[in-house]
Amino acid sequence: MAENVYTSGQYLEMNPSWHIEESPWKVQHILPMMRRHHLLPNTVCEVGCGFGEVLRLMQMRMSDACTFWGYDISPQAIENPQGQLRNSGWPKQIHECCYYHNANGYLKKDGTEA
Repeated sequence: MAENVYTSGQYLEMNPSWHIEESPWKVQHILPMMRRHHLLPNTVCEVGCGFGEVLRLMQMRMSDACTFWGYDISPQAIENPQGQLRNSGWPKQIHECCYYHNANGYLKKDGTEA
């Protein structure tokens, strides 16, 4: 797999917050749209979740029965939620964000197969 700005760490260097400051704005638009369309999902998946802040904020405002999944190709994004978000009270029912895909398939943040 060729290195790119997301897998090499270059994106994190250029954007150390991974734009989590934009997450509340996104959630303020997503949740009303879901209500307008009467969407009550049992599962929410975000592809390209970055640090997973949108998922965390949505989980805080949605049913405890809903499961949240995040996927990202960046190893740095995968590693960060453990430190920054989990330590800030990330609820346990959100599944580990994030998984990434390499030539061998989908891997968890610890490198084991998903």
